[in-house]
Amino acid sequence: MATDLRTRPVLDALDMAVTTRKPADVVHHSDQDSQYTSLTFGIRCRRAGVRPSTGSVGDAGDSAMAEARMDALHFIEGFYNPTRRHSALGYLSPIECEARTMTAKDRALPANRPRKRGNFNSTPRLKHSTMSHRRPCSRRHG
Repeated sequence: MATDLRTRPVLDALDMAVTTRKPADVVHHSDQDSQYTSLTFGIRCRRAGVRPSTGSVGDAGDSAMAEARMDALHFIEGFYNPTRRHSALGYLSPIECEARTMTAKDRALPANRPRKRGNFNSTPRLKHSTMSHRRPCSRRHG
C-alpha cells in the first residue's frame, strides 16, 4: 500500500499478482488515475499478457461493477476463507484445510525432489468418518 499516486506501487502489485497467480487472458480495470494511464504501466501489462481497461472520466457508474466485485472479494478473503468452517472440509476453514494439506504434502516429499506444481485437484479428499470429532457444538434441545 502507498499513500501517493505514483506508478511504482501499482507496478509492484501487478508484478506480484502475475508472479503469484500466473493469469491468462485477464483484464485489469481501473479508473483514469495517472498511475494506471502511465506508459510504464501499459508496457508492463502488455508484457504480462494483461489487457488494461479504464472507465470513462466522471462516470461513477462505470466502476460500480468493479466495486461490487471487490466487496465480494473482501468478504471471501476477510471472512469466508479464514474463518467460516465447512462440513466438506472436516469443519475446517478453507485456509486451515489448505495449510494442513500443504503441510502434509511437504512432509511427504523427499528433500532432494522438486515440488510439483499445477493440479491441486489430485489431493485425496478427507473422509467424513476421520473428521467426525471436529463437529461444531450442536444445538441443545429441551
